[in-house]
Amino acid sequence: MKNNLTITTLLIAVLLSLSANILGQDQPKASGTSVFDPTAETPDVNSAVPTDVEELFSYLKAGSYKKFEAQESSSHPSRGPHTNPGWPVRVFLDPTVNASLETGSKSHPIGSSIVKEMFDDEGGLQGWAVMVKTHDDSAGGKGWFWYETTSTTSAANPVAAGNGVQLCQGCHFIGKDFVLTTYPLQ
Repeated sequence: MKNNLTITTLLIAVLLSLSANILGQDQPKASGTSVFDPTAETPDVNSAVPTDVEELFSYLKAGSYKKFEAQESSSHPSRGPHTNPGWPVRVFLDPTVNASLETGSKSHPIGSSIVKEMFDDEGGLQGWAVMVKTHDDSAGGKGWFWYETTSTTSAANPVAAGNGVQLCQGCHFIGKDFVLTTYPLQ
């Protein structure tokens, strides 16, 4: 049963990613460039949340994001492909994206960061999903750094890591500047 849910979740994510491409959601280019290179080094965005994978994993493992004042009061069933559908998640907003959401901005500033804790069906922490805005122009999701890991002990094999991760932008394209979090947080 667990494997069937995982396969179903991946199929949904792939279909959403394909639909984003069909709808032209990944066509815009990053500001000031003719081609967006998702493999290029992510610029320093002065974010409290690091975008270097090793640093980010250490940051998450230490629970440094828990200092954000804007955080959900408790976990709730996931609505998306993070973990298995219905398994618990909990969202934390850094001050930059929190202020942007509070004012209803159409586009979030560079450095906007969201951390999502992902739990297993028994409530044990199983990993994190992170997004950090790295460019002024979201460029169809390519202006966001995406990260997801389903491990709390090793940074070795993230599910996603970098700008332009189609699996992430394929689901998030329906959000307000790629943010799907319900605001205000509950």
